[in-house]
Amino acid sequence: MAKLKGDADPTGMTAIVRALSIGGKQAGDSQAFADDPFYALGMYVQSSSGRRVLVPPLGEGSLQMLVDIVDESNILPQCIEAYQTNIEGFGHRLELIQALADEHPDQDDVPPGADQEAARLEEFFTYAYTEGSFVDLRKRTRYDMEVCGFGAWEVIRNVKGEIERLNHVPAHTLRMTVFDKEIVATKEKRRIGGKIKEVVLSRRFRTYVQIQTTAGRRETVWFKSFLDPRAMNPKTGEWLTVPGKAANEIIIWPGRYHPKSPYGVPRWVGNLTSVLGSRASEEVNLLYFDNKAIPPMVVLVSGGRLTKGSIAKLERTIQNEIKGRGNFHNILVLEAQPVGGGASDATVKAPRIEMRPLTDAQLRDAMFMEYDNTNRTKSRSSFRLPPLFVGQSDDYTRATAEASAHMAEEQVYRPERVGFDYKMNRWVLPELGSYMYDFKSNGPNVTLNEDLIQVLATAETAGAMTPNIGRTILADILERSISQIPAAEGWGDLPFSMTIEQMKEAVAQLTSGLGGFGGGNEPPPEKQLPPEKIAAMAQAAIARALPKGVRGAVLAEAARAVKAELARRMGKTRIAPNVRPGASAIIAAVGGDENE
Repeated sequence: MAKLKGDADPTGMTAIVRALSIGGKQAGDSQAFADDPFYALGMYVQSSSGRRVLVPPLGEGSLQMLVDIVDESNILPQCIEAYQTNIEGFGHRLELIQALADEHPDQDDVPPGADQEAARLEEFFTYAYTEGSFVDLRKRTRYDMEVCGFGAWEVIRNVKGEIERLNHVPAHTLRMTVFDKEIVATKEKRRIGGKIKEVVLSRRFRTYVQIQTTAGRRETVWFKSFLDPRAMNPKTGEWLTVPGKAANEIIIWPGRYHPKSPYGVPRWVGNLTSVLGSRASEEVNLLYFDNKAIPPMVVLVSGGRLTKGSIAKLERTIQNEIKGRGNFHNILVLEAQPVGGGASDATVKAPRIEMRPLTDAQLRDAMFMEYDNTNRTKSRSSFRLPPLFVGQSDDYTRATAEASAHMAEEQVYRPERVGFDYKMNRWVLPELGSYMYDFKSNGPNVTLNEDLIQVLATAETAGAMTPNIGRTILADILERSISQIPAAEGWGDLPFSMTIEQMKEAVAQLTSGLGGFGGGNEPPPEKQLPPEKIAAMAQAAIARALPKGVRGAVLAEAARAVKAELARRMGKTRIAPNVRPGASAIIAAVGGDENE
């Protein structure tokens, strides 16, 4: 097998990919990877711009071969689709950065300019990708990351230098160059203290080149790295010294890290031989239907031979007259004549005809089934996916399904979303002029309801559950923003149990401890307090016992209690203002309506 010049190959994977690309034939380097335009143009040695294009870790042409391998695999597409759906498919949301959220807990109390920034970001993400939604862009990028080892976005800016659109660049058509020797000063925008701060950094950049073949014509396009301030010619890759049409930027989304290559490698590359073996076994099974060598039945004649008419009839019956319901009860009659004598010769034994089936010698099921199942399991394990996510499990219960979903979300999907969000918040959002909001990817709700109920009940019993904590939990479960209760209200950070006890105490004081209201032991009329005094004492008791946020609820409850007590004293179900002087003042004091 031919080796790549100057490239180490301790794993042998390059040899495997090379063998596939040339059809398994032994060939020299001059014949290998003829379909790789970068190889054909000699760009792996030196390009027209003077930069050397880096060879992918599995060899020239390997990126296209990886795409073909995935297309023909019986397990990799399902694994990749599971990643696309659960990592990228639930969209995103914008959340106020934590510092601003703490300063403005009320959803209606947003910082100045926050609504305008949110609307501008939503508009950008809605129309950033012209070929579809932002979720479509993320799914295509995830596909490239899992197939080729990296994904790429083209960043398109307007005349003001602002990011206007994002475009997906197929990874198998893109190559990286070595780092430039020149150290360039570049400005990086950072979000610090609720503001955007520009920091000047000195760093080296690499460039990127894409070759696409359309109708037999090769087109080459050059790109520069994201945030590279230099202007590049998009056709030649040379740096511009005079103003002109400049190349766009590229954002690279790396997949699995590879210490010997900036490209990265797909996470399933260690099971490449298993993937290829499963494909080969399926091709063997497919070819069996057209090339099987064992017939279903054989006709044995001993002591003679079939007549020519019987042979013709047997062939005609098998080919034409054995099919269909109309021939279900047909009878086949075969004639044989003895060998070495006539029919009247008594010394010659009559020939014997025997029809013996050979179905036991035929394959009744596909071959290599256990081998294929083992290969599928190994390939799936490289993605760390439970069988349920790729349709390999039939004997699951609700408990096992929930456990599988929870484990995959915790160990696989959520970390991938966190990494994506970090890069968006670190580089993309500052370039969009956003400093108030964080980009956060949504995910599925895999919270086990029984566990959540038990935890919340235990926390409530222990006095640890507050309204704001509950809202935080709901926001995480529902994947939506839920505002916190402002601190000025006074009850958002009080445990539910404490708030309820304060409400009960305030109502009890109002209805039973102020001038005899409540209960059946009312004082004589001369000792009863005037309604105005009762109203003032009720307001003071409520103010002392309860924070501001829950006073309204207690006042309403107290109003109902006062009206019920007045109705009981007067023996009426409704309160008439002219029956009890001052009753309207009491009801109004506690937030009621004297006509109810």
